[in-house]
Amino acid sequence: MRNYLALFVFLIPFSLRAQLEIGFRVGVNMSEINVDKIVANPLDFSDHKGIQLSGIFNFQLSKSLALQPELAFVQKGFKYAMEGGDYQEFLSNYFELPVLGELGVPLGNKLQIFVDAGPSLSYLLSAKESIFNADLNELSTSDIDFDLRKEFERLDYGLNFGGGFSLRFGRSRLRFDARYNVGLNEILTIDTTQAAYKLAKNKVTNFSIGYTYILLGKIKKKKDD
Repeated sequence: MRNYLALFVFLIPFSLRAQLEIGFRVGVNMSEINVDKIVANPLDFSDHKGIQLSGIFNFQLSKSLALQPELAFVQKGFKYAMEGGDYQEFLSNYFELPVLGELGVPLGNKLQIFVDAGPSLSYLLSAKESIFNADLNELSTSDIDFDLRKEFERLDYGLNFGGGFSLRFGRSRLRFDARYNVGLNEILTIDTTQAAYKLAKNKVTNFSIGYTYILLGKIKKKKDD
């Protein structure tokens, strides 16, 4: 946490002199948990689909390098098969703060491709669990009380890797991103009659479309040869 705050302080002077774009991202998540299996008969885990809504603050530090903090609402989760054909599903709602470094390569005046990477810090706002039968009919659902369910760790942190392309239209820009998040903190301990797991960590693949607008600074145009 201290290292995360130190990164912000270090980058503030550079950000104040940069071109600033603000905007949003809307996307779909495919999330699951990475577990350390410690017994012979593992549970059958599968991924969970959710949404992601992000506010974007893109600081263009140079022609090719940008710093992009985001404020995001992120749905993560997982599901696993139970005995008798039923399965249990967990849905977790996070507030997330990624800080990404972005390297872009312009291909003409409008098109740019980019790659990005950086850390993220997440806080678990709420969660619920549901049980479905083999015909996908919901049998029960309930909100999770974190005061009673001590196996949930509410703070998570991880690394993000991604890329995409964008199209510039005057001061506006459309973005198309793909991103992979690797959780580094243990977020859950599961003990069942089928198996026991420890060191459960989030893994999320995200696809999104976004829009940004140049709020401060001039539009950087490519010079004609």
